[in-house]
Amino acid sequence: WPLDTPPGAPVPLAQVAGLDLILPSPSHGLRKSIERHAASHGIPLNVVIEMDAMTQIKELVARGSGYTIFAPAAAYDFVARGELVKSLIIDPVMSRPVHLVSNPAYPMTNACRAIKRITLEVACDLVRRGIWEGRLAPGLSEAAG
Repeated sequence: WPLDTPPGAPVPLAQVAGLDLILPSPSHGLRKSIERHAASHGIPLNVVIEMDAMTQIKELVARGSGYTIFAPAAAYDFVARGELVKSLIIDPVMSRPVHLVSNPAYPMTNACRAIKRITLEVACDLVRRGIWEGRLAPGLSEAAG
């Protein structure tokens, strides 16, 4: 572990800059978000491997080939098995809200309503179980569960 903090402790983003990072390709939404956040704080990233296969990224990190930046839920399986350790990136904190989006110009079909209900139920369950680290919008917990 090459950082000043112990594994699992929060890590300032500036310390992440010196690590060999394995990230999705530049066109990937997660990569764009990471790059934008780092650039807005003047922090360069050292990306040594790019691939869009998330499981393979986790496997490379588990083998010691580098480090990655993922949402906690994306690494939950490897962390739960003890193959990876996660450290919250702080100073500045990174966050990424999630929205369920629909087109108001089209009426919502029964199938769409069912998908919306199931999506909200799954999201609420993941937050309640700690797999998705976050908080539910006011009223969402009751509406979806």
